[in-house]
Amino acid sequence: MPHGLDAYCPHLGADLGTHGALERGRVRCGFHGFCFNAQGTCVGNAYGSKTPRKTVLKSYHVVERNGFILMWHHPEHEPSRWEVPELSQEGRTGLWSTVVNLNSHPQETTENRVGFGHFTEVHGFSDAWIEEQLTIDAPVLRTGYGIDASLGFLGLPSASVRAHFKVEACGLGWSLVEGTVPFARLRMRHFILPTPIDETHIDLRLASSIKGTFLPGIKQLMHFLVAMGLRKEVFFDAPIWNSKRYVTQPALAKGDGPIIPYRLWAKQFYAEPAASG
Repeated sequence: MPHGLDAYCPHLGADLGTHGALERGRVRCGFHGFCFNAQGTCVGNAYGSKTPRKTVLKSYHVVERNGFILMWHHPEHEPSRWEVPELSQEGRTGLWSTVVNLNSHPQETTENRVGFGHFTEVHGFSDAWIEEQLTIDAPVLRTGYGIDASLGFLGLPSASVRAHFKVEACGLGWSLVEGTVPFARLRMRHFILPTPIDETHIDLRLASSIKGTFLPGIKQLMHFLVAMGLRKEVFFDAPIWNSKRYVTQPALAKGDGPIIPYRLWAKQFYAEPAASG
């Protein structure tokens, strides 16, 4: 069972990711040999002396789900209020994954799931349309859309392919995009997971699997092309994410997509500041 612990030793602040090691199921700090069990309790040090009661490493709720290690974070360490759904992997390839570092925020990257207006402008799709209206069920948001994409990159500038996508976001750190390409009998599954690494940057983890294809002999090649396709689309967005600023009251136009309902949904994932005065 996976466990998650704070990155810094409560003794004198050493970074356990850099100056720590796993020993017999415990985390040992390389600064003074303080050791912690999976619950964050200090169970010894290099001196063999008694450790102060407050020498406790913060622990976090962690699950292994759909090929990922997921950690629940709350600034006031409240228990988790929901779980990411477990999905069937039957008949699917393994995950092909990559990580993109961005000067951005999980709310910004997740907003692209509903910001349909940029699909033709940024991604160059010849057409895009909403197939499933936005629905909200507590921490879960769902919608769906379709696109026509040119096959010019394959040397077929006058040809296009039609694809349909269903989107599900569970919180701001986990998005699932299920896609189908009917003519190729191809079903795609994309995971998009933004993880904050400091106050201004995230690691955007991308992972893809496929199920079915009309050319089973090249299934691995199709898997690779699907994964690279997702990476390419994210690279179209990346320069905008890296340089844009957040507009609190945007001047929206018809065709932008349900930005305001999305932002109202996203508010639930922020802790209310404590009252003062």
